[in-house]
Amino acid sequence: IKSTRDDDTFIDYKNTLQPKMSTNNNTSFTPQTVLPGDDVTRHLPNDPKHYKIGTGLHVHVLSTMDKKPDDGTNNSLKIKITATKAGTLLKASHHHTYYIRSNCKRYIPKTGDRVLGIVEERFGEYYKINIFAPHPALLHNLAFEGATKRNRPQLNTGSLVYCRVITCNNGDMDPIVSCKVESSGSLLSRKDWMTDEGTYGELTSSND
Repeated sequence: IKSTRDDDTFIDYKNTLQPKMSTNNNTSFTPQTVLPGDDVTRHLPNDPKHYKIGTGLHVHVLSTMDKKPDDGTNNSLKIKITATKAGTLLKASHHHTYYIRSNCKRYIPKTGDRVLGIVEERFGEYYKINIFAPHPALLHNLAFEGATKRNRPQLNTGSLVYCRVITCNNGDMDPIVSCKVESSGSLLSRKDWMTDEGTYGELTSSND
């Protein structure tokens, strides 16, 4: 398996370590719609040929074992391939490259927009959220339904959050986002963030 980086160089895992890939031996491939953080390893067939990991995908080395087989190879490498952006997982058959195609245009936030964002860092009482706009958005740690200083979500870097834009300044300043439903005139669910049944908040497997 080869992984591309921005400088178009490749990391060849197969020549040094034998990864334990998916046991899916199907040679056919079906395009998949993916979101940032999705594990796409199972969609990549167990192809004996080298194939390349292209734009929008990232290879994670999960674990290795110190002991090697008698032939000197290491068959214990486990990897996971995840999406780093939203789009369609595709395969370029002429050079065996898997990549994500997305319609990436600059997004200019507007008040009331509902957006997906990725937590980049936490500082003080705020989270910095990447909503793929000219500036990152700010999310207060109490901007969740039912959140208090003692009982509030603890988001990690890389968490996927569904929120709405409540303040922006024509893209010139950091927009403010919230995971609370509008105070009036809305029929959306206002359930407490702990129920995982609210309209906004962190998106996890338990939200399915």
